[in-house]
Order: sequence, then structure tokens, then C-alpha cells
Amino acid sequence: MKHFKDTGQYPSAQQLYGCTQKTISGYIYDQLKEEYQDINKANMSTTLQKTIKTWNSRKKEIWSGEMSIPSFRNNLPIDIHGNSIQIIKEKSGDYIASVSLFSSKFIKENNLPNGKILVKLSTRKQNSMKVILDRIIDSTYAKGACMLHKHKKKWYLSITYKSNIKEELKFDEDLIMGIDMGKINVLYFAFNKGLVREAISGEEIEAFRKKLSIDV
Repeated sequence: MKHFKDTGQYPSAQQLYGCTQKTISGYIYDQLKEEYQDINKANMSTTLQKTIKTWNSRKKEIWSGEMSIPSFRNNLPIDIHGNSIQIIKEKSGDYIASVSLFSSKFIKENNLPNGKILVKLSTRKQNSMKVILDRIIDSTYAKGACMLHKHKKKWYLSITYKSNIKEELKFDEDLIMGIDMGKINVLYFAFNKGLVREAISGEEIEAFRKKLSIDV
């Protein structure tokens, strides 16, 4: 608070912690990767980004005393970076998730073949899920961050995805918009195709003018 009173600005990460990183997230990441050397660094970065996002969205309320600092339990889902998981479809039709949870250092020290955990996904009677997984495999869908979480003694894998196909907007030469300007409705427009139409009434303009005169 003294720094803010003296300078009018909050102290930077370097000033607070005497570190070389320009952002607090960079400082935290360097601290965590030293303390938790067995964890996959990309997964750790995903968790850190979510935590920083939560902090940034709530920091004003926290600083003003309206909200306590958020806490995180040890049974929260395990964050998995999109590049730390691959979906494979076997000839039998089974779907396998290859998940990387460990750091390269841990894999080397423990002589693990590839350091990945292979998990068979339960897709029985889940046709819509199979369609999504197939589209992730053939890159129709781009895979994002994932989460591994436990519920009632069962493990679940949540996968985020989005379409890679960009919708092309085509110019319709036959689409015509008509505009009418009058007194009751300052502006009215409609199209020759469909039911899209809208109007700006004179009352809205008059109300806006009155608001401006009051503000002045």
C-alpha cells in the first residue's frame, strides 16, 4: 500500500519478489516447476493459466475486501494440456486415450517406455461421443485443454474441442434491403427474403435527446 501511495501504481512482480520475470504468472511457474519436478510442465501451465484467470476476474473484489481469496481443494480435476493427450481408434473400434502426466525428467529417471498412460474410453451406447472422437482423430475438430476427474470411484475424461472448418460467408446478389425513413419510425428496414426486419422509433430518439439535455 505504501508503494501505491507513493507512486500511484501497484508494485510489479520484480518489485514484490525481487525476480527477473515481468509477470506474476512467470514467477509462479518457475517456482512450481522447481517444487513439482515430476509433473508434466504443459499440464502445470494449463492449471496456472486457469488460476491466474480466476484471480484477474476477482482481484478487485479481493483488494476491496468484498471477497476472500479463492482456495482450491486437492481433489480438483487434473488439468491436461491439449498436446498432452492423443485419441487413438483401434481396429476393434475401441477408443484409447494416451495421456501424458509426467515430466520428461521423471520419465527418464524411472525408465518408463514413453511416460504415457493408456486409457480405454467407455463409449458403449454412446454414438454421439463416437462421432465427436472420430472428428477429433481426423482433425475436423481441434482438441483443446482436457480434465481428468474422479467421481464415485470412476475416472472421467473431459475433452474440449472446436470445429476447424471456417464457415464461408457468400455474397447474395439477390438479397435486397429496403429502408423507409419517416416520422413515427425514424428508420424502418426489411429484406426481400425472410422475416428479418427492425425499426427505430421516434420515441427512442426523443428520449435520447432528453437524456443528453439532462446530462448537460
